[in-house]
Amino acid sequence: MSAHNNNIDLIYAHAEYVKGAVEESIGNLTGSESWKESGIKDKDHALASMRSASNEPNVEDRNKSVLGAEGKVEKAAGWMTGCQGMQHNGDRKIEASNSNL
Repeated sequence: MSAHNNNIDLIYAHAEYVKGAVEESIGNLTGSESWKESGIKDKDHALASMRSASNEPNVEDRNKSVLGAEGKVEKAAGWMTGCQGMQHNGDRKIEASNSNL
């Protein structure tokens, strides 16, 4: 699978996680067990999808300019969503883009 497809899969997985968090919150606010359970299920599935999509090829072998830009976007998106995994991956890509220039 290409890195581009992995990034798309990560975006979908993060969206699914947010959906699950909202469902779980609705369940907590309303006392609805079905909403809570659905939210937890969606979040668990999203986490598994994120882990799977995160197995991308060695970033050091990629185009440095593209990698640096991608890292900055991923880090910013992680900061905005509170996703430490995205922030970490963004930092890793930025660091790799600055090595051996």
